[in-house]
Amino acid sequence: MVSTRVTAAALDAAPVFLVALLSAWTFWDFLAIPATTIARLFLGTLLTGFAMILLGLRYAMPSVRRAGLVLVVLCYVGGHITLLPLDPAAALGFLTLALGAVELRILGERFAPIFRTQLDPESRGRVEEALARCVLRIVAACAMGFFGATLTADLALSGAVPLRSIATALLLSLALVAVILLLASWPLLERRLAMRSSQETVIQTPK
Repeated sequence: MVSTRVTAAALDAAPVFLVALLSAWTFWDFLAIPATTIARLFLGTLLTGFAMILLGLRYAMPSVRRAGLVLVVLCYVGGHITLLPLDPAAALGFLTLALGAVELRILGERFAPIFRTQLDPESRGRVEEALARCVLRIVAACAMGFFGATLTADLALSGAVPLRSIATALLLSLALVAVILLLASWPLLERRLAMRSSQETVIQTPK
């Protein structure tokens, strides 16, 4: 059985790893951009995002860290729209990883402190089951969003759905919005379920 300290460390490290992967991905793509004024502007913004992420991690400033991640994502999207070819599958993968990094950060902030406390075997089992459900749901939502949006793009390219049509744009947008809503609402839903469960436990406890 994995120790609670290892689990807490993994919860802290997982979003950091994804953010580092996204940053390296963006920087690698930017190496192909010719040395122009707008390219230097994008690179400066990207380096600013790197610095803000590192600063937010070093001094535990969530708002600065989130702003840095937003800058990295905007640089990737803006660079591929203006200077680099845009690969829909790669872009969807990048955005999915970015959303996953945000959700894993929320997951770590929720569960890591619990695993750092002393837990009896029964409580630890319940917490691990809840963590496993959250991770599974995040993975399922990311996979559904990515493959759903990719399928929409493939249908457009194959001619089953007219390319650049309103239907294609709406389907693709709805797929991305669905992923965002699912990922963003799960922590809130989990908290509400936990609060409801605790209230029912208090009510059912004999006096």
